[in-house]
Amino acid sequence: MLLIFNYNLNSMSLFRQNHLSEKLITDLPNEMALLILKQVIDQTIKDYFNSFDNLFDVSIKTCEKNLKEIIEDICHECIYVPKTCQIFRAICKVYSNQIKISIENFRKERFDYLKNNIQVKLEKNNDKVDIEVRKILDQAFNNSRFNEVQLEVLLRKVLYLIANEANINIRSDYGYTALMIFSKFGYRDIVEFLIDVGADVNAITNSIRAPGVIGSNNSLIYAIKERHYDIIKLLIDQGADINAKNDWNITPLIEAVESGNKDIVTLLLDNDADIDINSKRGTALMISAMKGYYDIFKLLIERNANSDYRNNMGDNAMSLAAYYGHLPIVNLLIDKAVDNINDQNPLTGCTALMEAIKVGHVEIVQLFLSKNIELNLRNNNGQTALDIAIRTLNDFKFLKNNSLQYKTIVKLIKEYERKNIS
Repeated sequence: MLLIFNYNLNSMSLFRQNHLSEKLITDLPNEMALLILKQVIDQTIKDYFNSFDNLFDVSIKTCEKNLKEIIEDICHECIYVPKTCQIFRAICKVYSNQIKISIENFRKERFDYLKNNIQVKLEKNNDKVDIEVRKILDQAFNNSRFNEVQLEVLLRKVLYLIANEANINIRSDYGYTALMIFSKFGYRDIVEFLIDVGADVNAITNSIRAPGVIGSNNSLIYAIKERHYDIIKLLIDQGADINAKNDWNITPLIEAVESGNKDIVTLLLDNDADIDINSKRGTALMISAMKGYYDIFKLLIERNANSDYRNNMGDNAMSLAAYYGHLPIVNLLIDKAVDNINDQNPLTGCTALMEAIKVGHVEIVQLFLSKNIELNLRNNNGQTALDIAIRTLNDFKFLKNNSLQYKTIVKLIKEYERKNIS
């Protein structure tokens, strides 16, 4: 009690001695009430987390869902707290940040304690346990048949088996490892634990056997697919190959661009990801041009991505942006590389203008025409831009709504030709 009384001497001096025998916190000075309740809350949090004996349970946030209700039970169990709970609610509000910090600290303490106990067991290996792990890894990874609760049961069992002498790098029949699974589903604490006890950050799946898998992928790719930034950073810091390619030549950077997350793309570039690797889907720049991710496209251009590379269909970033109708990207490319505006696809002979005409992107056609584009070029079928516009108009002439843009394009090209001839 001396510590409590010393907390605020002014308050204590106003506190009458005969109030010490009372049980209600409302009769105590505010400073004393705050301190008592903060200590009660901290102890409740500690008792709560000490009741967990499973690494999975302690690592996930779901174990905190009912903690608030448990703490509020103090209102009915602690002799200091009145049943109205008004002061208790005020205390929770005042100490919200401290409570949050306490929860994180106790989680880490408990997690580290359990992790150290598991590390001792991992020195052994049990073949029977490994067989069971293989089955569960495949079940957990292809989780479309399971709801969230069932999935957590499977993940908990994976970790339990690892804690009971399973091989940390055991692979399922499809090549999945525990690290891949926990990276995919976003359990950072467990990912860090698995790496600490020897999980291979660069292990890859079996691309031939794994259902729904394009190319052989690693934990970094799976974390990127699900946009788990903290896990991506952790894997990179722990030695994940940032330029690893799967069977389709897809790299972590290309996967990050596909996901459309600029922060992850930036993280990979800051860690020396190769910006110009050309996969079966194209380069990172081509993919951002095709999907219309302007901010990512601009970032890649600023990091000196090569806009002249072509995919296996002969398209470059300009022709892809024109075909898919992404005007800001086309405009940015024209400003950067106006000399390439008339480049032709080596396989089809089509220019970016022709690609825009095929799908009726009027604004992009207008932009190209404003840049004095060459209209006499012919594709491999001997067609000019105007030929393609007229042919497409004829194809859609019975569909009024769909033919309007092609009528406009034909008119624009003819007007452009008249002005330039005269």
